[in-house]
Amino acid sequence: MPTLFTSLVADVITLTKRPDLVDRTNFAVKAAVLKAHQSDDYIKDFNEASIQFQAPDYYQTLDYKAILPYWRKPRYIRKYDTAPGVFFKYLE
Repeated sequence: MPTLFTSLVADVITLTKRPDLVDRTNFAVKAAVLKAHQSDDYIKDFNEASIQFQAPDYYQTLDYKAILPYWRKPRYIRKYDTAPGVFFKYLE
């Protein structure tokens, strides 16, 4: 990956004709790549997982980072016993 980033920075420096702004170009390229990655939900971001809670309580707490370490954000959470059930509200 470092060669891809270096190549991308070199291309930006060539297009802008500003070899004196290497640090600012590095920052701008990193910011643009991060913004592009967070712009939308992509098909590889979708992942469904089944989690069984220990006790049927009214409020449930889920440590999702321990169970799903690469989970970015919830799209939906729903109850599923023998068939898909109601959607739950996500509370922060």
